[in-house]
Amino acid sequence: YTRYWHGSIAILRPLLTIFNIEQIYIFNAVILCILFITLLLLTYKKLGIGALICLLISGIMTSLWYAALSLEYIWTILLMCISGIISLFIYKCNNCCLFMFFLTVGSFTAYFDFLTTETLTLLVPLVIVTIARHNDNMFKNQKDYIRHSAYISLFWLLGYAFAWIAKWSLASIVLHENVF
Repeated sequence: YTRYWHGSIAILRPLLTIFNIEQIYIFNAVILCILFITLLLLTYKKLGIGALICLLISGIMTSLWYAALSLEYIWTILLMCISGIISLFIYKCNNCCLFMFFLTVGSFTAYFDFLTTETLTLLVPLVIVTIARHNDNMFKNQKDYIRHSAYISLFWLLGYAFAWIAKWSLASIVLHENVF
């Protein structure tokens, strides 16, 4: 199990000193509701009713409310909501800033995820940024959409991969065994 990283423990352990597991589930549910409702409202305000309906349907179809009861899934769901919210505010930034944002999100995903729902933190913010940029006529042609998505995905993947490599390297050094 040395190859896996439970980054959520950095949050979970302090919470366990204050709450029991049922209270943590409630706490997670409250945080999830606040973040998802915020994401929904901002999506409606900035992207319109179509994007809101798509996001809402996807949340319903994936039974998003169950994520609060899972200490495995909750962290990437929360990170997806947070990065989606931030995406709605930074989509107009230059590409370098946007790429660094997705690199950071990829790194955080590798830190918190347990190899289960990692692509949520790429795909939801990527769709949000793409729709927002489309609405603002920031793409000249179809190639711009593809290039934009490819670069964002590449930077997210670099952040994700380098964070995993760093985790395995650190584990190898600390444990004095090759976890690669």
